[in-house]
Amino acid sequence: MAEHGTTAWGRAWLRIAEPTTAKGIDTRLPRARSLARQDAVHNLAAVPGQVTGTVVARDREHRVDLHVPTWATEQREHVLRWIADNAATTAALLRGDAPDELADWLVAAGIDVAPTTAQVDAGCPCRERRRPCTHALAVCYVLVQHIDEEPALALTLRGLTRPEPDRRWIPLTELNPRGFFEARTAFGRGGVILGEARSARKRQQ
Repeated sequence: MAEHGTTAWGRAWLRIAEPTTAKGIDTRLPRARSLARQDAVHNLAAVPGQVTGTVVARDREHRVDLHVPTWATEQREHVLRWIADNAATTAALLRGDAPDELADWLVAAGIDVAPTTAQVDAGCPCRERRRPCTHALAVCYVLVQHIDEEPALALTLRGLTRPEPDRRWIPLTELNPRGFFEARTAFGRGGVILGEARSARKRQQ
């Protein structure tokens, strides 16, 4: 069973670490996957256009910043129209899910679900010459795991954030699918502390 990229959204973001155009074997990937598997990535957080995390390796902390391009306004409008035309997915989006059909539609419409490796600006204080470095790749693997668990996060990273409706007062039938997602590009808005979100879900189970 695949460890990363179990959804269409996760597979798209996995291509940042494992691009299909890569030639030869990247010897850094096993180490990066090992760091992700051993919970060496801490304080992972995501906002539109940015992912941050701290990787602990060989008793040293490495602060990683991944800057990813958000969708252009016209592209975001295309996504909002799809949501408006598919109101049945609203409940799923509220749970953090996103249908694979939307990912398929984006591909057919010529809108990249995830950025390419070359479009990602990966920052890390380590001395590795090749970028993204092993620590940035580890952050990418953990990010993909979170996207597999909560596919709507892929939309947040590309510039669409979910408002938090008061479920005590707003019936699902009254939600406007078009207004469900708000397009925001400023960092710090619509952010998700991924580790805390995962812990909260575990406490609820």
